[in-house]
Amino acid sequence: MKFSSLFKIFSQPPTLKGKLVAISIIVLFLLNCFSLVFVNLAATFFVTRYINFSFLGEPFPENFYTLSSTSAVEGSFPTPSAVIQFVTPSEIIEARRLAQSTLQNLRVFSIGLLFFTTVLGGIGIYFLSRRTLRPLEEVSQTAKEISARSLERRLSFPESADEVKALADAFNTMLERLEKSFRDQERFSSSVAHELRTPLATMRTNLEVVLQNKEATAEEYQEMGKTIEKALSRLEEIVENLLLLSKGEKELERSWVFLAPLLEEIRHELLPLSREKDVRVLVEAERNTQCFADEALLFRALKNVIENGIRYNRPGGYVRVTYFQEEEWVVVKVEDNGVGIPADEQDSIFEIFSRGAQARKLYKEGTGLGLAITRLIVELHGGKIEVQSSPNAGTAFKIFLPSI
Repeated sequence: MKFSSLFKIFSQPPTLKGKLVAISIIVLFLLNCFSLVFVNLAATFFVTRYINFSFLGEPFPENFYTLSSTSAVEGSFPTPSAVIQFVTPSEIIEARRLAQSTLQNLRVFSIGLLFFTTVLGGIGIYFLSRRTLRPLEEVSQTAKEISARSLERRLSFPESADEVKALADAFNTMLERLEKSFRDQERFSSSVAHELRTPLATMRTNLEVVLQNKEATAEEYQEMGKTIEKALSRLEEIVENLLLLSKGEKELERSWVFLAPLLEEIRHELLPLSREKDVRVLVEAERNTQCFADEALLFRALKNVIENGIRYNRPGGYVRVTYFQEEEWVVVKVEDNGVGIPADEQDSIFEIFSRGAQARKLYKEGTGLGLAITRLIVELHGGKIEVQSSPNAGTAFKIFLPSI
């Protein structure tokens, strides 16, 4: 192997497995070193004491050569002091030489055992860490293989309570969120393209018809202009709503807002539509109720709900608006006796571009953004919105806004 290849290998940042093996080997080596030093010190101490006691009965005396040999009693058990009388100096020297040799061999054996156990332990630690970290490698490999087209993949591990299983569960949860986000993004892009294509196609068709007609009159040009203006207004509305939805975390310009004049202004603005649809708009509430909100955004949210109540109603119907204090909430209730919302569509009415079959039939020019914007504005204020509806019986929206 070339030196450049070796340098490239060792210049790579260490992996988790490499760090774990290295730290474990270092700790094992230090423990073995401590054991070696302890065993050798203990052996030196006890072997020396044993030699001295066995041959002398006490630590080696300096006046050994002056000891008498007449202190032993024949037939009696030899005492340490008596044993001394039968040990020659050469035997003492030989015993100490043997002790030193034994200790030297013990040191050499200990050092060899130190390296042997360190190497053997390192190999065992490597394979153990490899087996332990294998699930993490599977997580890493799966993450590398996942793309926007394969978000349905999931990690599968046997049921256990260890950290790897928790990591796999968290990874699967993240994949679920990503998969849902990608689906929502695809649906959103498709819906935007569809909503923008309709007014653009209308403008193109009218332009082509008039331009191809060389005998087109001024009235036809004016009619084309009105049609294009209407299509442009629809485009502007869609773009403006999309911009509002894209801001999301918009900073609110809050102030104390009295609901009575705000709702009266909405009613007055929607008066032409209510007359066209023959639907009455009734506002019934105390006039001094107020909430701390962004007035412009709150106006838009309430207008969307009331306008829907007018558009999806029947001739001679009504939209009743009431508001009241309920614990820490200011509640605005908008109810009508219109066509209602089918039960299977109620969970999706606040989604972007969501429009039911009945809504498309009654108002073909709708964008499906009104209630999505209303929910966004209410949630930006820290509130919530609820709906109750029955087909052919009417719909009731409850908007909860913090009172302070």
